[in-house]
Amino acid sequence: MTEKKNFYIYKWERRFRKEAEGAFRVTVSIRDLADAGCREDLKALRDGGTRVYCALPVLWRPEQGPDFDDVLTDIDGWYAGNLGQIETLIGTGKPVMGDAGLNVFNEETACVLNNLGLSGATLSYELEEGRFWETNLSREAMGDRRSTASATGREAGADVPLRGTPSESVRPGKSLTPSAAFNGSFEYEVLRYGRVPAMVSEYCPLAGAESLRGTGCGLCREQNPVWLKDFKGERYPVLLNPDACTSLILSRRPLDRPWAEQLAADRPDIIQRICLFD
Repeated sequence: MTEKKNFYIYKWERRFRKEAEGAFRVTVSIRDLADAGCREDLKALRDGGTRVYCALPVLWRPEQGPDFDDVLTDIDGWYAGNLGQIETLIGTGKPVMGDAGLNVFNEETACVLNNLGLSGATLSYELEEGRFWETNLSREAMGDRRSTASATGREAGADVPLRGTPSESVRPGKSLTPSAAFNGSFEYEVLRYGRVPAMVSEYCPLAGAESLRGTGCGLCREQNPVWLKDFKGERYPVLLNPDACTSLILSRRPLDRPWAEQLAADRPDIIQRICLFD
């Protein structure tokens, strides 16, 4: 089995088409699907066997478009940025992956997401190599299948809805069977390389800049992304959303995690995420 890579592209540019050719998956923002050139490139990738997924930003409202019906024929699945998006995306009939913002640190979380209907999940970016090998999830990922049921919800006393049975729930003292989460059909994705979100904000730095006071609104449609510099002189790229006046601030430099590549070499079914920006 060849290694699986997901090229997760924050802002689509034509140069990324060549890099993503032959990849297992490419993921783009829903905003980029409003661009005809992006759709043309993605169609060429799909024709070559690459799966195209669409990511919703953490701060997103349906009126920010494009409409789901307009993009469903161009994609193979979704990435949910938060729990509130899951039900809506599953309703489209396409597979839904949990994005890194869902903070998957262990098998219990993966099990709950599977029972909510997700087809897979990206492990938290904060899960470093040392902590990864201490989790039950790592043992599952390396092939140590366990027959015992997960005890999600038992200690916390939470009600966890079961997939396909909305009227039922897992209450204290009951168990949640891992089911497909650990039989090979639930996809795990691990960050291999790239910049990661440092902050999501309902604030536009261009419109709020003192030097652009009164003239900055609307500039994001011409200048996007922009860069912020902190007091140490470090520069952070900022992706602006003109439709909602929100912004996504990325890390000042890419994360490079070669241990994720070794993990994928041991278990080729694990997907490596490559975040592309610059």
